[in-house]
Formats: sequence, structure tokens, C-alpha cells
Amino acid sequence: MFAAEIGESIYELTESSMAPFFRLESWHVYCQEAEQNPDCLQLSSLGEYMDAMRQFIAHLGSFDFQPALTGKWIFELWEPDAQFLNEDYFSLYRMLQEMISAVLPNASLGGSGARVGHRANSERQLVCPWEQHGVRPDFYSVSFYPYTEDENHHGKYSSDQDALAKTLDQLRAVIPSDSAPVYVTEWGPFLSNNYFNDSLWRASYTIRAMSSCIGKADALIATMFFDSQNKSGTILPLRGEPGLLTNIALLRKPVYFALRSLRTMSSNLLLNEPGCMVASNGFNRFQLVLYHYQHFNSAFYHVKDEKQILPGSLSLYLQDVGNRSFTIELTGVEEGTYKVELYRVTKARSSILDRWIENDCFPYNGKSRLLSMILNANIDAHLQSVSTVRNTLKLNYILQPSEVYSISITKM
Repeated sequence: MFAAEIGESIYELTESSMAPFFRLESWHVYCQEAEQNPDCLQLSSLGEYMDAMRQFIAHLGSFDFQPALTGKWIFELWEPDAQFLNEDYFSLYRMLQEMISAVLPNASLGGSGARVGHRANSERQLVCPWEQHGVRPDFYSVSFYPYTEDENHHGKYSSDQDALAKTLDQLRAVIPSDSAPVYVTEWGPFLSNNYFNDSLWRASYTIRAMSSCIGKADALIATMFFDSQNKSGTILPLRGEPGLLTNIALLRKPVYFALRSLRTMSSNLLLNEPGCMVASNGFNRFQLVLYHYQHFNSAFYHVKDEKQILPGSLSLYLQDVGNRSFTIELTGVEEGTYKVELYRVTKARSSILDRWIENDCFPYNGKSRLLSMILNANIDAHLQSVSTVRNTLKLNYILQPSEVYSISITKM
């Protein structure tokens, strides 16, 4: 029933220091999927469905992974509509909790991934059923998109660029202080696909979202590693889907590089303010992330269908901002010379969307130009040395709109 190749995918993830994330559909969600998709595995009863879940967990347990690796595994029992957090859901959760703890004792299981922030009391509707059914998850999971709904369920994009952080504050207000952590397992600016997902803009959006949610969410999880395989018939290498890699898995989007810049950030955060994060491991090593975020302008909020936004027109929907200067002073550091490694996500080097536009938005069969784009759209790296002055390191940078800089500083 389960492909052996899943083991290869998990090995690839763990070797890249990434944690496998398993979204398990609730019985209610499965029934909807089976009804709409004839290719879905047809299970006739809740009992058959639970048996399939048992087999899947046992299959994962058959792989020879070190316990230290499986401790990073995350399972979510997904029920995106909080009104279906009923006894069927919690019975399945209890069964999965028992099975996972027996087969993968270090993995975590949470739920339900319901959307918050789009209607009144959505946070309370997510939390209260867990308490009513006497179940404590390993983590609460939520999804978030900056849209609100009116009484007719029509969506409207929020102009508040801090909507995610404010929603998490509201969620924290209804969760008991001694409760489980909060994971945002599905999040982003769009309900539909558009070319902002492939652009430099999304890199700065992602870093800004993570920065603004420090202390509010315990994890913001990027679950779309690469775009879905070609189902629409198009042979364009870029289609505006939300993955970190393109559908041909060869082109890395700017958001991929932006997320990688956070991998080496230590938990000792020295500074977190709009546009700048500074961390240190306490051993003469510092990590900086700079970003210059542009929010949408009024033209974006008049777009009726985001899919109509063309790849070369993104700047028409963003606030017109100039370059931003950053002066970083690290005081009280040990005297000496420091190596500064600078990695820049820019239009000139790291934006495959801009390279693609320059090449007339060619289709996938333009293989020679595709290869050229792969070779010339890597991150821009620069190395320099800086010496202290009275136990202070001073650095100056100028970022163009939507750029992201990752800076590593170590004593030579």
C-alpha cells in the first residue's frame, strides 16, 4: 500500500537537517477527498480508515532511523474546519498517539491545523474542543492566511502586515499558560498561486513573518518543499506555486535561500527589530539576517483574481520604497580580526523569476536557457575581514527593496 520510496525521501530530508512533516487527514477530510477524487484510495468505513493509519505508522517504523532523527518528526492530524473537531476526530487522535508513541516514541503529534484569524472566535473554536474531550496534544497546530470572510463567505485580503502576529496573540490569550506549544503548519500570503511565490518579495515576506512571530509561535513550518508536478498542462518552469523549489526540483527560489539563512541562527537572540535579527552563540560567533520588506500598495487590494498577476508586473502592486541603510555595531566583543561571510539574496544573483523574465518567460523545453538560468541564479557570496575598534565591530550595508542578507561573523 505504501511506496518504499518514502524512505528515500525521509533520508534525504534528515541528511539535509530538515524534519519530516506528516499531515494525516481526519476521517471527515478523507471522506470529502474520496468523494471528489476518484483516484483516492477508497475505504468504506471508519474502521478501514483507522486500519490504514495503523499500517502507515507501522510502515514508517520499519525504517532503520536513529532515535535522535525520529525525535524531529512531526505528525499532524488535519481537520481544517474546527466545527468537525468531534468524537470521531479525537478517537482517531488517541489511537494515533498510542501507535506513534509505540513505534516512534520521540516523534510529536498535534492538530488540528484549523484556520484562525478569518472570523470571530476562530481561535476559541480551535482550542476548546481539546479541553472538552480531555485530550492534550503535543502541540496545537493552526493555519493562517491574511484573509477575512464576511457573512457571505467572501474573502477579503487584510491590509494589516502584522495580521499573523496579532492573530497569534489572540490565540495565546485563549490557550492555558501551561498548555502545549503552538505550530503554524500552513501559512503564507495567498490562498491561490501567483508569481509573488516565485519572487524575491516572498523571501523578505517570509523572514519578516518569522521575525515578527518570535515568542508568539513555537514553530512556523514550511511544508511545501517543491511545487506540485505539472497537472495543468503548462510547461513553464515557473508557475507561482508555493514550494521552495520549482516543479522540476532544479531551480531554488529566493525563499529557499532565505529560509536556509536561518538554519545557523542560535537561540541566543541579541536583537530582533524590523529589518534586522542578530544572534550569537557566545563563542565569538555572530549571525545576522537583514531584510528590506515591501508591503502591498492599494492597487493589490483591487485585484479580483491573484492568478491574473503577471510575472513582470509584481512591482506595480508593491509600495514604492527606496534603499535601506543598516549600521550594525557589535559592542563588548573580543579584540581582534573577524571573518565576515556575506550571502545576498538579490535580483542580480538569486532571483530565478527575474532571470526567467529576462529570458522572455520561456517554457520548460527551452533546456539550454534553463541550464543557463540554473547556473546563474545562485546566491551571491562575499568574504571580507573586519577588525575591532575599542571592542566594537561596525558594519554598514545598503539593501534594495525585498533583498535579504545573511551574515556570519567569526573570530579569525
